[in-house]
Amino acid sequence: MDTELQFLQKELENLRDSEQELQTLQQEVDDDTTEVIPSAIYVAQLYHKVTKIKWEYDTEPHILRGVHYGADLATPINIDTSVRSRCSVSDELWNFVGTEW
Repeated sequence: MDTELQFLQKELENLRDSEQELQTLQQEVDDDTTEVIPSAIYVAQLYHKVTKIKWEYDTEPHILRGVHYGADLATPINIDTSVRSRCSVSDELWNFVGTEW
């Protein structure tokens, strides 16, 4: 009976050691794979400051709709991306961005 108890105690100790090793390895993996990602709100605010475009988000997936707030004029944007190339859409949007700082 004593040998069986000793055996079980040794097994329990080994399992605890294994659990501790696994927790250490998991923490190392978590540390290695953790990436800091800015919040979506911060990114949206940054884009707005650079482009001066305020987007509408409740549109159909293929529609880009918003307003560009230029120095003297607010220009509505309404682009159907299903009938235009990505390059064409990109060019049109970049044309709104001023080059004067």
